[in-house]
Amino acid sequence: MRIARSLAWSLALCALPAWAQTVPKVLLVGDSWAAQQWEDGVHALVFAAHDAERFGVVGATTTESGSTAAEWAAPSGLALISQALDANPSIDTVQLTIGGNDFLDAWSVSMSPPDAAALRQ
Repeated sequence: MRIARSLAWSLALCALPAWAQTVPKVLLVGDSWAAQQWEDGVHALVFAAHDAERFGVVGATTTESGSTAAEWAAPSGLALISQALDANPSIDTVQLTIGGNDFLDAWSVSMSPPDAAALRQ
């Protein structure tokens, strides 16, 4: 009976899609750069190239194009991050990609050099 049960579980696992067999290790958080990485699945390619395809990435609720650092630091943004970490205790790495929209919201091609330099400080 034990052998039959083991065989049944093995077959069931083989029938699962590859993403369902991964262990979430990375949480993506941030703006459009993070969202693009989530949407195109580039991490799966990197993991596969390094014989680590068993590792997965989470980011459906923690990546948003156009978001700013202030939004992720707000209680609602921090709650989304906490919820994702609580739901995936195997995550041991958070990739935080923020700041681009904060800079671009304040920058303009018509800025004087001193004004542009002040943004970098």
